[in-house]
Amino acid sequence: MAVIDNREVGYGIVILNYRAYWETIQCITSIAIMNNKPEQIIIVDNSSPNESYKILKETYRTVENIHVIKSKENGGYARGNNFGIEYIRRKYELDYILLLNSDVKIIQRDFIDKLISAAGKNAGAVGSVMYNPSYVITENGFYDYSITYMLKEIISNIGALANISIKANEHDHSEGNKYIIGCAVLLTPIYFKYYRGLFNQTFMYREETILDILCRKVGLQTTVAEDAMIYHAEYKSSSISDRLLSDKVKKRNLHNSLCVFYSRVLPYQILKFFCG
Repeated sequence: MAVIDNREVGYGIVILNYRAYWETIQCITSIAIMNNKPEQIIIVDNSSPNESYKILKETYRTVENIHVIKSKENGGYARGNNFGIEYIRRKYELDYILLLNSDVKIIQRDFIDKLISAAGKNAGAVGSVMYNPSYVITENGFYDYSITYMLKEIISNIGALANISIKANEHDHSEGNKYIIGCAVLLTPIYFKYYRGLFNQTFMYREETILDILCRKVGLQTTVAEDAMIYHAEYKSSSISDRLLSDKVKKRNLHNSLCVFYSRVLPYQILKFFCG
């Protein structure tokens, strides 16, 4: 049990692995620098088509608080993390759950302390500043929740599939919570009063946007711990297929924009069934 701000806090970490077991091992090694260690670490191998699960299982076979589990299929970022969240919450009584990408490294001894302190009383999720070899990104803009913009974004993505250029409106940043970065997200106890996990209909990308919408649905905030920093080596290297906007990526972008729209217009009573 860690002591943060003169109170006892239990937290666990969920790390999603796909193929790159060596990155996951480096990530876990970096966690050791933290003053307040996690009580449990769950590695979810997201049905990797290589030897990741076997290698990770053997690597941490004798480490009591590191557990390696494997999903039956690669259901994407949200479903993979939800598998780990469900496992850790079912077996252990922990206050906070930190979701980490496998390609990040902890570079601050008090990283978790900063995240939890920033949560305050009303934050459902907390993000950090991200550092990589090229630049530092502080996502302190705001989400655009206008229905008009969301519909234009959907139309723009439909146009992309038909190779027709249709630009969405400029963002209206007049309302919303701060952006958080998906490579390191702290989910708080109050979040779990409403949701069992992340919105599970996306495969990859836009999870942070929907997470913020989920929080707003129930009167919670998402916030950024401006003094907390994470190292994310792979951020600048988007895949070639993403940059070239293959048909597969275009379809994914359309699907994700629809998911954002649905999360915006559907009531909490329906949305909660897609979060876990």
